[in-house]
Amino acid sequence: MDTVKQWVLTVVIAAAAGAIVLMLSPDGGVNKSVRTAVSLFLIVAMIMPFAKGVDFDFRDIISENEAEAPELNDAVLEQMRAALQAEIEKILDENGIKAEEINIDMNIKNNEIAVNRIYITVDSGENIGNAEKRIREETGAGVKIEVRE
Repeated sequence: MDTVKQWVLTVVIAAAAGAIVLMLSPDGGVNKSVRTAVSLFLIVAMIMPFAKGVDFDFRDIISENEAEAPELNDAVLEQMRAALQAEIEKILDENGIKAEEINIDMNIKNNEIAVNRIYITVDSGENIGNAEKRIREETGAGVKIEVRE
């Protein structure tokens, strides 16, 4: 009987904590996320007494995710590189410059994407200085535009 009382008390405390969090959350799109989190919290509070015999080791999940991290990082870098290349091509088009080749040197450091250097090869163009400046402002990276003769 003590187990049932303890379980009920845990659920009541979890519900009270969830109600307080819901009252403090702002209206709008965030409220939906908060409601989902509180609902999951209550479900876990209700299920935990029944799952005490289950040994759940998070280290296995973390090690599996770490094994997938390099592939995920490569995919993220390729997506970011494609988006950045499209933005650079747009800036070059606005300045009347047609790029032959765009090479973007970037990597992931401390869970942040760093754009180290951007190398662009063009046939010709009058507004190269303006394009370099805009690309540098947009990306925060060093830009080198070479005119191929």
